[in-house]
Amino acid sequence: MIPLRQKLEFASQPFQGEKLQLKNRFVMPPMITNYATPQGSMTDRQIAYYAARAKGGAGLMIVEAAAVSPEGRGFSHWLCLHDDSYILPMTRITQIAQAHGAKILIQIAHAGRQTTAQFTGDQPVAPSAIPCPTFGEVPRELTVEEIKVLETKFAEAAERAYRAGFDGVEIHGGHGYLIHQFMSSRTNHRSDGYGGDLSGRMTFLVNVFESIRKRVPPHFIIGCRLNGEDYVPGGLPIEETQEISKT
Repeated sequence: MIPLRQKLEFASQPFQGEKLQLKNRFVMPPMITNYATPQGSMTDRQIAYYAARAKGGAGLMIVEAAAVSPEGRGFSHWLCLHDDSYILPMTRITQIAQAHGAKILIQIAHAGRQTTAQFTGDQPVAPSAIPCPTFGEVPRELTVEEIKVLETKFAEAAERAYRAGFDGVEIHGGHGYLIHQFMSSRTNHRSDGYGGDLSGRMTFLVNVFESIRKRVPPHFIIGCRLNGEDYVPGGLPIEETQEISKT
């Protein structure tokens, strides 16, 4: 077992990557605060929360999930990034983070079926019309045209993140949200190019990544959060996640 002191010494060392240089290896992962306004704008309380972590010395901060479209919100008080009006409040936290020498990303997401009309005002959507066990609502199956629109929505949200001063985005591809729903054979029963084998089920994620890359500069970081093993029948096994991570 590595002593705690030795771990802390290692974490305190700078990190030098091809696109990412950090003053240390302390990373704050995205965690929901529920501090946004009911409309999804960043609030003073939320900014203070992240500012405290920047002042505390984090080398990398990843801001909690922001919805790429209105129907993609997972619950009330979820951040949004589907409109230019959300950019200005976010520039405050990126400026604070960078003033303290921290790199800052934001997670972009779409809840898919893992939400309710109570939060979004509309029927949830998903790759297939299979109810979410958490909320129980039957989602509407997305058409191919709607899927392509959502691919663009992810790219537009990433571009807004760049304009707000973020160093990059983290695509949320785990935890039962829309991209994960596409990748899992448990929730994706499509027979078109967005379903079938793993290659087909990965199409949405691959297209999202490529769409983002076309809209942001080369130095802008694009990460992706994935589940390792779903641990449910028909869910993603670790072998498929390994294949996804190589793409």
